[in-house]
Amino acid sequence: MNVRRFAKSGFVLIAVAAAALLLAACSSGDGAPSPASNSGGGGLTPTAASGASAATPTPSGGASSAATPTPSGGASAAATATPTATLAPDPADLEGLIAFRGNQDGSLRIFTVGGPGLERLGDDSHGTPHALAWSPDGSRIAFTRVVPEHTRVRSRDGLEVFVMNADGSGETRLTNSNTADYEMTWSPDGSRIAFISARHDHLGDLFVMNADGSGQTFIAGPARHPAWSPAGDRIAFTGLPSDFTPESYIHVVNADGSGETRLTETESDAEVQNFTPYWSPDGSRIAYVSNSGDQRRLFVMNADGSDKTQLADGAVTTPRLGGDDPPVPLAWSPDGGRIVYTAFIDSSHGAAITNTYNLYVVESDGSSPPTLLAEEAHSGVWSPDGSRIAFILGVGSPSDLYVMDADGSNQTRLTDMRHLDGAAWQPAPGG
Repeated sequence: MNVRRFAKSGFVLIAVAAAALLLAACSSGDGAPSPASNSGGGGLTPTAASGASAATPTPSGGASSAATPTPSGGASAAATATPTATLAPDPADLEGLIAFRGNQDGSLRIFTVGGPGLERLGDDSHGTPHALAWSPDGSRIAFTRVVPEHTRVRSRDGLEVFVMNADGSGETRLTNSNTADYEMTWSPDGSRIAFISARHDHLGDLFVMNADGSGQTFIAGPARHPAWSPAGDRIAFTGLPSDFTPESYIHVVNADGSGETRLTETESDAEVQNFTPYWSPDGSRIAYVSNSGDQRRLFVMNADGSDKTQLADGAVTTPRLGGDDPPVPLAWSPDGGRIVYTAFIDSSHGAAITNTYNLYVVESDGSSPPTLLAEEAHSGVWSPDGSRIAFILGVGSPSDLYVMDADGSNQTRLTDMRHLDGAAWQPAPGG
């Protein structure tokens, strides 16, 4: 089943009715809907079309150890749902909170949605927030913020790491490098945070610090996209070359900086980027994306780099290696059996890429082709119990947070934002 926006063809009458309701609630002369209330759900509920079900993309050709989808206009489309202008159900039935970065009134801020409704977090006077990460026990949120007094040359310059409680209280700055500190990941016990810093190399290096900001220590580099292993003993990351060539590889290093090992190799003479490692919940495997020319592919391998298996074509997790945009995540289901991922939709010209995404799910062992969950959607993340998936519908502005059952059914809109990215579901208490 797929949810489309009000202006899609085939829904003109519904769009007119919805527009009338929105005009009645407008707070400005430009016709923009008024911001969602901080005490309510602030969203819209799609009404499922009768008999709707997610479609499965047609596997593409080419040698691969698993069937791969063709995330293009030729893939079979999921059935659509008809949105209605009714308020979303009480978000209290969500399992915990979902945090994200959103633009509700012209400024990017960190929000949560869940039991208390829609809440804006943090001190707005301290600069623009960027990507965020929940602590393993769900009690704190680490995030980056642009510190205004820093000189900015590159887009990520001025980012520093902060932490606050889940309710937005106790905001504390952890880094002060006067360059760029970003891409945080918590150790499984919540005592340490790995992050990338440009304090020594503009490409970025892997550092580790205690959760209070003390003990900041260089581990490896140049590096991007750190991911702490579930056992807490190792950190996987994207290793960047120091000679400015475009290749990148998946590395793993012990948490104390010893034993760095490269897990992926160049497959040919072509320029290949392997990046964004994501550990399976049991720590036995690593998922990552490989980019060679115009080919983006989702792979999974054992934690020692063996048994590399291609699961899908078209996967993407980051718009560009040099940017500071919140990531478009891969997400393992809590039981490790499935991976939700985002794929670009190829244009009719083959190599050209549009700015439109689809959201898919695939078995992590490659036993079946990927399944299309939602069109024009991205950034899927699992609920702690694996029963639902939160995702973002729309690219750029407008975009909103939705939640659906793990099979793609019962898609429900939770927010009413000008822009939204970086969604992360709060871990269950106790990790």
